[in-house]
Amino acid sequence: MKIAILGYGLQGESAYNYWNTPENEITVCDQNKSLILPDDVRRVLGPDHLKNLDQYDLIVRSPVVHERDIVSNNAPEILRKVTTVTNEFMKGCLKKNIYLLTYQANEDSRERRSRYAM
Repeated sequence: MKIAILGYGLQGESAYNYWNTPENEITVCDQNKSLILPDDVRRVLGPDHLKNLDQYDLIVRSPVVHERDIVSNNAPEILRKVTTVTNEFMKGCLKKNIYLLTYQANEDSRERRSRYAM
């Protein structure tokens, strides 16, 4: 399968690691011309990195790449091929009701917990 990864930040690199198998042909597309990539990676770098995406079977976009920018460089139908790392994660989940919680401890909460831990 021919796969384009749009943006090579944390999610783009994760997408590359996930789909990098012998049966897939991966191309990283990024606006950063001086991006450092593994030697064996196909690349389209620079201002035209979002053009001609119709040649790919699957397009994985990073959060910073907006759909309107993809459409402005291609036909609107291109969005049928577009996914994200998060969408692919959700497709693979057995249960659809996933709760993601984050917690950032601050000094006050640490102090309260230490008082009640005794």
